[in-house]
Amino acid sequence: MVEMIGRFALATAGRDKNRVFIIVGSEGEQFLYIADGKHRRVEKPKLKKAKHLRILQEEAPEFARLAKDGTLTNKQAAAAVSCCNTLREE
Repeated sequence: MVEMIGRFALATAGRDKNRVFIIVGSEGEQFLYIADGKHRRVEKPKLKKAKHLRILQEEAPEFARLAKDGTLTNKQAAAAVSCCNTLREE
């Protein structure tokens, strides 16, 4: 699987449907940990099947580095998701 940590994803199923998240971890090929810093905190990310997520084209390398290092804060995650939402609306 291509390195997904730090990329943005749109939930396509479940109660999180149509919400944007940042990928903060993975478990094998099928599962990804996602957080948005607001409803889903970085300390307790949601484990979601990869097939229920659509990986977005928007990237934020500075947040990807923080997510990979494990130093991403909720405030930074919320800012990144907000920025991605703004880009998607344009």
